[in-house]
Amino acid sequence: MVPPAPDLVMMTRVTDSRVCLGLCIPQAQYAGDETLRGTRCRRLTASDGAIEFSVWIDQEHIRQVQTVQPSLDEVGTMTKTLELWDFGVPARSPS
Repeated sequence: MVPPAPDLVMMTRVTDSRVCLGLCIPQAQYAGDETLRGTRCRRLTASDGAIEFSVWIDQEHIRQVQTVQPSLDEVGTMTKTLELWDFGVPARSPS
């Protein structure tokens, strides 16, 4: 059993068996610990039957989100990965 994580950014919550990323995916499973960019993260996975979801979280932030789904031609699969880092670093606008 994965201990509940705090509420995260973008209306995202991760608890023992539910991942909410704007929509809720019941029955998320703990898939182990991994290190992303030097930060230890928990990986949770879930599926809606067609799309597989993976979320990597640390104690405060979502660090990575990945989906694997059938490709448009239905011959293979398509993987999309969103990686988030540099939390707390001031943003600069171009001069």
